[in-house]
Amino acid sequence: MPITKMLAIPILLLCLAVTTGHGIEDNDRLPAGDWSVGFHLYQAEGFDSIPVRVTSVRSERDKGLSGVALRSRSSKPVTAIRIGWYVSTEGGAGTIVAKGESALLSLPATLNENESLQFSLTSASLFKILSPVVKGKTLRGDFSVQVAVTEIVYGDGSTWKFSTPGNVARVAVKYAHATGACGNSCRWNSGSGSFVCVQGEPAEECTIYPDSCIVSSCPPGGN
Repeated sequence: MPITKMLAIPILLLCLAVTTGHGIEDNDRLPAGDWSVGFHLYQAEGFDSIPVRVTSVRSERDKGLSGVALRSRSSKPVTAIRIGWYVSTEGGAGTIVAKGESALLSLPATLNENESLQFSLTSASLFKILSPVVKGKTLRGDFSVQVAVTEIVYGDGSTWKFSTPGNVARVAVKYAHATGACGNSCRWNSGSGSFVCVQGEPAEECTIYPDSCIVSSCPPGGN
């Protein structure tokens, strides 16, 4: 049985540095217009090459990306990671319209093979994530944000880096273990100002809370 290490870290805030900065501050208002955005587990080009997978993503209204859960497939202990995200049009051809990364984040505990870890992040706000596609303070359309580990530091000091994909159209994913039957994810809608679960994304399931939504891989965890 795989060992699962779930660390509750309510006070841990790890600073995210957005690489797509357009001078938009976290306290700016969301853009006007008819738009929606959904955060997803990265399941596109190069998915099978990533040694540490993101198995859940938490988003909070205008705060954007606020937490992740990880699962290691590497035989080498992991001590730090970098989180990246790729924005595309929902249901489109997978063309990347914006992207960003966190700072290099030291893990609160070493992550070993087949172990899981979850932690909170200082949010990468929707203002920063979506700013490259905002035109004149207005946004229109439905957008997808896929979240992945883009850099790893191992206990022996060696590193791994994910090459920027040419396209983020979702690919058929083959997990080491069969996943359960689920297929929905959550979206934030500018009109209603709320999250809603929608059908259509394979191998994902969503759980909505009053101010947030968690998209996670179908059981047993997408390993």
